[in-house]
Amino acid sequence: MNETETHELMQRCFPEMKILVDEIDKLPACHQQRLRLPVQELLQTLNRRLRAARLLREAFEEVRLDIKYLHFDLNATRRERDELHRRLTSNDSQ
Repeated sequence: MNETETHELMQRCFPEMKILVDEIDKLPACHQQRLRLPVQELLQTLNRRLRAARLLREAFEEVRLDIKYLHFDLNATRRERDELHRRLTSNDSQ
């Protein structure tokens, strides 16, 4: 993740991180370097988790859609079965 992506991620999802980074920037250079790496790693971890959550949401939406199609097919099959049963019953009674 480059500097621009990091900044965008902080602005969009984690404004508190931006405050933390601003405070780190006020520290002496030796402390800045020591603290920036863990912050960068944390942002990368958060970014991976956001992507994973997005993928899970998409997968759940696909499953929901599949369930709707299966429910539709099940109802159509039941209607066809009932219609066939009705025809067979009416033929037997004649």
